[in-house]
Amino acid sequence: MSGDKKEEPNVVLGSDWFEKNDLPFSGKRATVVAVYYSFPSNQNASGSSGTNLISQKIIPWGHDAQPRIYVSPFALKRRIRDYWIKSGEDVILREDKVLSEANASNKDLRGIDFIDYDLFGYMKDQGKGKVANTRPGPVTTWGAVSLEPYHSFVDFNTNLISTTNSESGGSIINRSISPELYFTSFAINPDMVGLDFTDPDDKEQILKRKRERLKLFFEALKYAMQKDVGGARDKPACVFMAIAIGDYGYPSLDKQLFAQMKVINNEDGSKKLEISNLPNGVKVLCLDDSIVEDISLDKDGDISKVVEELITKSNKEEE
Repeated sequence: MSGDKKEEPNVVLGSDWFEKNDLPFSGKRATVVAVYYSFPSNQNASGSSGTNLISQKIIPWGHDAQPRIYVSPFALKRRIRDYWIKSGEDVILREDKVLSEANASNKDLRGIDFIDYDLFGYMKDQGKGKVANTRPGPVTTWGAVSLEPYHSFVDFNTNLISTTNSESGGSIINRSISPELYFTSFAINPDMVGLDFTDPDDKEQILKRKRERLKLFFEALKYAMQKDVGGARDKPACVFMAIAIGDYGYPSLDKQLFAQMKVINNEDGSKKLEISNLPNGVKVLCLDDSIVEDISLDKDGDISKVVEELITKSNKEEE
């Protein structure tokens, strides 16, 4: 850490504030679209419906407002965190929601030292009558939604432990499940990644952290929907991922692609995803040819190169 406290940033962070405090600034913004194939499963349970059936979250979506399966932002971020944990990264929100004693007692640790706090943001309660300590997340999402209208069937399970503590030998639990293609998007503000606003490191440390964490984010996106049980685990569940990078504004890639994607159900039960067109400049970071129809997509998206483009200063003047 530099040890020199910096001027508190305004709500809107322009290039002037970064330059004044000698901090890296690119002015770039990105929209990432990903499509996941889910083996028959309950991706985001809505809880019990009063019986022993665990249903899925359903919301109206699209121009026709048909019911579709919805996966919450929290569920997506939780699976990304789980991947980071397995990769050996320090995260603040673990499965037990408790930091290790070493971390909890280390008062020198900052929120920025944890990859999930860095990318997803946080709000810490400072006690009664005090303003909460908050940090906006530079990576945001609205969740995920199935590309097809809702259709499901029931999977019959037996829990090893009784859900009511009244039966011995477990209890019967039924789950609403379905094989789906899920659509999601993320917005990224790379200028905020790796940066502690009140006590920042030097430029090189910040840039190093940006590179490492943005790469880990894209890598985790490939596995975000994959669960530890059921289905093939020898390849990513992500079948398509693309990114559009803009100057001082977020590209509308998600709106454009959602309207252009079409799911084709084959007679053998398999699914195909057809994408009619990609806007110029969009880079494809992940593509499963067995599911995505070959429409001569530009497959030159390299994660390391994309990250460098994100953190390199824009040539366009800030408006």
